Amino acid sequence: MTVNPLGPGVSRHLDNRDKQLAGVIFQARRPPLDSELNLISLIELEARAETVRAEMASGWLMNEANPRSDFFTDPQNSNLFYFGRNTPGETRNITWAAVNGWLIPVTGTRTGAPPLAE
Repeated sequence: MTVNPLGPGVSRHLDNRDKQLAGVIFQARRPPLDSELNLISLIELEARAETVRAEMASGWLMNEANPRSDFFTDPQNSNLFYFGRNTPGETRNITWAAVNGWLIPVTGTRTGAPPLAE
């Protein structure tokens, strides 16, 4: 049994994982069900993710003109990076990450707070 990721407010969840669905067919003189409308949205989201996966590897989307303003690495620690410098009161734009075809907004990093603040 699969878990319903849409919550208890829907009649049922039609799982689209491990399937190559292209659309949903409605019957004449029958109203569409909420599960069918939700399935249409899930199919479109997966198609969009597949397009992004085909065109772009996972990684960070950043300012090409000045990438050092987005995040920094530490030459002493290969697995350490932190987001660009913030001054007190400064608000940063959302940083985007592409992860397996999904575009993820990264926010709330508190880049100006210790221990990594400069």
